[in-house]
Amino acid sequence: MKQILLFFIFFIAVPAMAQIKPLDARNRCEQSPAIVFSYRFTLCLPQPLANQTAIAKADDLLIKFYDGSYIFGKVITADMDALPATFDMRRYPEYAFGIRDLSELPSEQGLKFKNALEILRGRIPDSKFLKTESGGLTTYLMYGKESAEAFVVSTDSEQVLQVGFSNIGFDKVQLILKGFK
Repeated sequence: MKQILLFFIFFIAVPAMAQIKPLDARNRCEQSPAIVFSYRFTLCLPQPLANQTAIAKADDLLIKFYDGSYIFGKVITADMDALPATFDMRRYPEYAFGIRDLSELPSEQGLKFKNALEILRGRIPDSKFLKTESGGLTTYLMYGKESAEAFVVSTDSEQVLQVGFSNIGFDKVQLILKGFK
C-alpha cells in the first residue's frame, strides 16, 4: 500500500503541482530583458537602454546607465513601512505625494508622510505631477528637470513599487515607466 501511495505522490501529484508556478517574467517582456522586483512588478527594460546598464543590489535595486543616470527601485508593504496591516497600500502614493489630505491618517502616520514629502520636494524642486493607468497598474509620478520619483501600484496587490530617477530627463523616465508589467 505504501508503494502505491508513494507512486501517486511522486508520479501524479508532484507533476501536477509543478504546473502551478508564478508568472514567468520572460512571457511578460517578450524580447526585452526582465528585471523582477517582486512577484507583481517586473520591468521590461527597453532594448536600447538594456545594452547601456549595470545592475547592483544594496537596500534597493540600482540600475545605472553608462551616461551617469540611474534608477533605483524597492517594493514597499505596510509591514515593511511600519504601517498597520489594514492600511490601503493603493493610497500610499497619494499620501506620499501630498495628493490626499494627511489629516485623514493618525498623527504619527501623517507626520511620517509629511516629512518624507518635504525631503522629496527638496530633491525635486519645481516638480510636476502625472498619473497614468495601464495594464492593471497605476503610476504616480513626481518629476522635475533631471530627477523624478514614481510609485507603481497594482489593483490586486498589497505592494507598492517605489522608483527613483536621477540625472534622467522626462522622456527617458516615461520610456522606463512604460516597461513595468
